[in-house]
Amino acid sequence: MAQTDTFEQATQPLTHRDRTYLMQGRCIVLQPGRGSSGPDTGHYRQGLILIDAPRDNVWEVITDYERFPDFLPTVVDVRVVEDSPPSEASRGRKVLVEQVDERQVLFTKVTSRIQTENVETPPHKVTFRMTQGDLNRFQGSWRTILASTESQQPTLLLQMVAAEAGAGPLEVAFDQILKRSIKENLESIAQEVYRRA
Repeated sequence: MAQTDTFEQATQPLTHRDRTYLMQGRCIVLQPGRGSSGPDTGHYRQGLILIDAPRDNVWEVITDYERFPDFLPTVVDVRVVEDSPPSEASRGRKVLVEQVDERQVLFTKVTSRIQTENVETPPHKVTFRMTQGDLNRFQGSWRTILASTESQQPTLLLQMVAAEAGAGPLEVAFDQILKRSIKENLESIAQEVYRRA
């Protein structure tokens, strides 16, 4: 995915209808092939939501890992394993996070555990990659982009995820699970930003 530093670049792939929905505060999850050219293998999705709040408020929520179970619907447990301050080599704070997720897939309750390394580049980007877990691959980023150069709000929040479930009950419906998860997470983050304001 190309670097998206401006609101115009980030929203360029959207249809007129999707732009209208986005401006109304609705979450948009791009289909593969619509501005979301990701890796050739696995599943790739990108979601966007416009949050009527300053970037710092959005940043505070997306980096509040230990509180994820309080506002992300499928996250049931989070533990920060390691928190390393920024260094010359890393250029950002590194946070190693263990997360337990529970969701209903078809008629089965599925629990997945992952450990991610999250590298923060305040106040606009968090990249994450799975270091251990039940998925074959899980990596991506969160980006915050100011919608206007003249104001500190609203903030466009993007989540990009490339993932592979591997064999098991998740694989059958994994693309739909990923799409729904991104939508639920972005909407829940927006609600939490507004709740904290």
